[in-house]
Amino acid sequence: LGGMLASIDSSDVDSEVLDLTGGTTAWIGLNDESTEGTYVWADGTSVGGYTNWNTGEPNDYGDSEDCVEMTSSGGWNDNSCSNTQASVCEIPTADLRFRYYTGALSRDDAESACEAAGGMLASITSAEIDEEIVELTGGDSAWIGLNDESTEGTYVWADGTSSADYTNWNTGEPNDWGDSEDCVEITSGGGWNDNSCSNTQGYVCQWTVTAAPTKAPTMAPTSAQTEPPTKAPTMAPTKAPTEPPTKAPTKAPTKAPT
Repeated sequence: LGGMLASIDSSDVDSEVLDLTGGTTAWIGLNDESTEGTYVWADGTSVGGYTNWNTGEPNDYGDSEDCVEMTSSGGWNDNSCSNTQASVCEIPTADLRFRYYTGALSRDDAESACEAAGGMLASITSAEIDEEIVELTGGDSAWIGLNDESTEGTYVWADGTSSADYTNWNTGEPNDWGDSEDCVEITSGGGWNDNSCSNTQGYVCQWTVTAAPTKAPTMAPTSAQTEPPTKAPTMAPTKAPTEPPTKAPTKAPTKAPT
């Protein structure tokens, strides 16, 4: 299913899960299997600021209770992980994007075009999505992903999932008129009609958008302070003293005798 056992981080989520179970005791994701007394959720996150233990719980009865169940009141109880009972899973909700293409194609060619663009023909699983697609098409009839090509009368979406949760057939549809209508179009009012897969018309593709992970902030590097270089002192040269020259004595010339 692509999910995990449920994490309950608020009283609102606790109430929602209790409504889902109808008071049936069921496994949730909390456990202390790794370290006794240190409870974490199935995704490894800490139990955090919200808990709803029943009175006296958790008690690790018999030194063998490392998994947690939600009981009929919404309170929590630790229990042996080997016990068998219902469970509550949480599955991430996909963020869907839709686009209407006006180019007239058969249903099979429309499916191929959506796949070539990285998507598939649209699945309409709620009234809100139905309304969104009618707004995109502007009331034009267009292929959607529903079909019973594999088994007559058993309708599945392009991804193979059942249409059991939501349908919006026009009155009297599907009727497989002429035993040749195995593909489904959305019509001007948002209702659905089965039609021949070879008919050509516009089509609606969908994509599942995966949120980009939160990027860890890139910290600006700390600039190393550039110190001005210490100037080596330029020493004034020591002047070699200039000695006054020693005067050679001038001797009076010896007079030649007369």
